[in-house]
Amino acid sequence: MNEAIHKIEEILSSFNPLEIIAQISKHIATSNLQEHAESEDMLWYPLIEYLMSLALTKPMPTSPKKIENSTIDAILKLWTQLKTNFSLYYISESVDKKGDKEAEIRFKLILDYFSLRGKSYPPILEKTFLELFEPHEEHLINTLGFSAKDFNDFIGYSKSAITSSINEEFEALQSLEKLHSRFSKWIKGQNVQGETPDNTMKRFIGTDPTLKSLQAKANHLSKIRAYDGLEIQPQNKLHEKILNYISCSFGDNKAFLEPKKMRAWPTNDTIVSECPVISVEDEHYLFSYATLAWNRIAILENLLQKSSPDYYQDRYRPTRDRYVEKTTISLLRTLLPDAFIDDTLYYYIEEDGIRKRVELDGLVLYDDCLLLIEAKAGMLPVPARRGAMKGLKGKVKEILKKGHSQAIRALDYIMSSQKVDFVDEDDNVKVTIEGEELSDKIRKIYDFELLFG
Repeated sequence: MNEAIHKIEEILSSFNPLEIIAQISKHIATSNLQEHAESEDMLWYPLIEYLMSLALTKPMPTSPKKIENSTIDAILKLWTQLKTNFSLYYISESVDKKGDKEAEIRFKLILDYFSLRGKSYPPILEKTFLELFEPHEEHLINTLGFSAKDFNDFIGYSKSAITSSINEEFEALQSLEKLHSRFSKWIKGQNVQGETPDNTMKRFIGTDPTLKSLQAKANHLSKIRAYDGLEIQPQNKLHEKILNYISCSFGDNKAFLEPKKMRAWPTNDTIVSECPVISVEDEHYLFSYATLAWNRIAILENLLQKSSPDYYQDRYRPTRDRYVEKTTISLLRTLLPDAFIDDTLYYYIEEDGIRKRVELDGLVLYDDCLLLIEAKAGMLPVPARRGAMKGLKGKVKEILKKGHSQAIRALDYIMSSQKVDFVDEDDNVKVTIEGEELSDKIRKIYDFELLFG
């Protein structure tokens, strides 16, 4: 595994990494244009992220060699080798700890992190993003200089700009192929002895008016660098602000080489997940649109937490919890139209001799089932998502323990009397559960915690 990593690192140091990453990125994009295989493309985005992560650990090469097709082929073969060895390494670890649930969870997390990007439908992700940050738009504008809607629009603009550039290059390549095919047939019947290549081409182009248009499109390829089509050119001041926040430069990702015993492993910390745009002088390149699009919630949450830690903790997180709660209740109403479902319920308990009002996120009565709902939101840190069990257990325990204790508290309240009331925020009774319901009707009671993020 380390040998494959070392060879990839050598290639990125010897050639222009922007050209290498661009060629692979555009290969994915053009394959999608031809085969509409977007879901398969998601399997390749980890390669682009890995190449970006590794290239950004060092300064830009000063005298890069010219890239050949064999260079790209070598990268692809080394990546396949690295994926295989990486998977075998963690499979062997899992086998050694057969029956160990933690090892099984760790193995699945690592393979997902290493191999997949994107687990939700783009329209749903976009809708969730906008709804989640809608209450905080004014604060985002005041602190970052742009809103969540601005950020979402920028993501859409980036996709359109890149798609347009890729389409233009794709059409130019097709024009070149058509031009070459027709020229090969035409030249067979021509006497070009003593004629310059330029004059021969002029005669050929003059034989058919459509050839001039093909030649103009084909000439586009000779005027651009491999990575020009992936440049994001800001259209306004908002775009400039957003790009400044989500861009990184060569040499910014040295942490990817740590720890030494796992140097440059694909699961290491990388700046790319937070800053997926590479900045070179005044130019900005987006090689992996998927990294920006699928990470939009985490990216903006990270910016909000860094710029306004108190606001993030005291204002954003409570509304995020509330959003998860409301969305959960809405989905349950769709799934169980005949059930009694209510949310944001309050009830009174006595704690340490003091009467206090507490909240239950949601309650569902359906047939013989009582469902107590506590919805908690929290993003798993990158180390946890890549299989760091200490971080995973700590975060999940932190979130679920609180939800579980609140649901158990509600269950104790329900079981404490033959008749219990749940009220709304103004203390108006919303739900009353009679003792007969518990003993005669309700046979199953579920404590349901939902973890978002």
